[in-house]
Amino acid sequence: KLRVKWGCSAGGLDLSDGATRSQVLRSGINSPSLVFKPNALLPGTSYEFSATATASTGGASSVATIAFTTNSAPTGGACSSDRSSGNALETQFTLSCSGWS
Repeated sequence: KLRVKWGCSAGGLDLSDGATRSQVLRSGINSPSLVFKPNALLPGTSYEFSATATASTGGASSVATIAFTTNSAPTGGACSSDRSSGNALETQFTLSCSGWS
């Protein structure tokens, strides 16, 4: 049986801090999968996460690391609608967007 502990060495998230963990993680710090809450990671930010797995008997351990950069938020665009009002489930709207990068 293995014990897992997650850490973050880049991106400004201190997973050893309980308050930070509760704000950003849906999973626990000892879960085999790291699951984030929506919008927990900042756009255009580089992160590096590591999972340390330790055997419950014998104490042997190993570390796996993953590094990635989140996408930046889209900028510079606009959207418009062909109608300014209507009735729910009755009026068909056409939305047009352009200029996003």
